Amino acid sequence: MYTAEIPNLDLRTSWVRNRTMIYKEGQVCDRFFVVRDGRVLVGAVDNTKGVVDIIGQNELLGTEVIAGSARYRYSALTYPDCQIQAIPRSELPSLYAQYPDLQSRIFSSSEEQTARIIARMDTRLKKGSLASLAMVIRELADPELRVFGVSQQVIGQMAMMETREATNKHLGKMKDRGVIEVAYVNIKVKDEAHLAYIAETGSFQPAYAR
Repeated sequence: MYTAEIPNLDLRTSWVRNRTMIYKEGQVCDRFFVVRDGRVLVGAVDNTKGVVDIIGQNELLGTEVIAGSARYRYSALTYPDCQIQAIPRSELPSLYAQYPDLQSRIFSSSEEQTARIIARMDTRLKKGSLASLAMVIRELADPELRVFGVSQQVIGQMAMMETREATNKHLGKMKDRGVIEVAYVNIKVKDEAHLAYIAETGSFQPAYAR
């Protein structure tokens, strides 16, 4: 799913329970995190509202610290239980010395996160909500083409859908055309090529356009 993974670091790892707020938007940032297991919702995520991204396994969280920002831009909420390594800003120099390629990986991971948020926004503006929803499903799907444990509400927020009803309508259309199978927190991609076509064009293949 993601390419710029952070290698295993010889640091203390903590388990954090589901729906725990790791930090809030505007809070002074003095550390960043590596998600080792589970997921973290990023955005205005009180009660999982306003999600802009999901940080997954071996990805960075709180990259504002690395960029030198004084405060976190978004809030971060675990979803579900997570295994996380916390890294204080003050420990960065020693970690860079211990892991020679860590700095380049950190910046690559940070850039990748920013790029995928911008790509979603661009797709939503230029190709419409159906395309952005297909894009998010492709982004979140695992190697077995499943999106597991992510609610339709969160997927819709990441795709910048205007309402939950609009999300359900588009998901229903994709289901009716055999592109996906849908349950509340599970989606199975049935026709990967068709889903890619939707993400690229914002429409269904001609044979399914009705």
